[in-house]
Amino acid sequence: MDSFPALWMNLCFSVLETAREAADIVAYRVPQLAETSLFPTADGLLEAHRMVAEKFVAGFEGAAGAFEETRNFMVRSAFLQTDAAEMAGAMLSISIAATEPARRHVRANAKRLALR
Repeated sequence: MDSFPALWMNLCFSVLETAREAADIVAYRVPQLAETSLFPTADGLLEAHRMVAEKFVAGFEGAAGAFEETRNFMVRSAFLQTDAAEMAGAMLSISIAATEPARRHVRANAKRLALR
């Protein structure tokens, strides 16, 4: 497991990158959603459906990642002596595992929508 400062910096940079990419996605999608609400098209409805479906997928993937990281921590703490620093690092690792799928989806969407 990485050190606490390394995990913390990883999480901070990940949050900043995701926030920037999410802002780009909102800038691309708001005009599309406004147009689709007034003039529905097959492409617009498909994009709206994709937008909702990907949230569910990322949520389930994040829950699975957090569960797996929590399980790993529980096994380590059951068989090895753990200290406060390792517990803090484990909490950050769980957070990173939970948010990683959403970050991947946001990055992929930003790239896909930028190509339009």
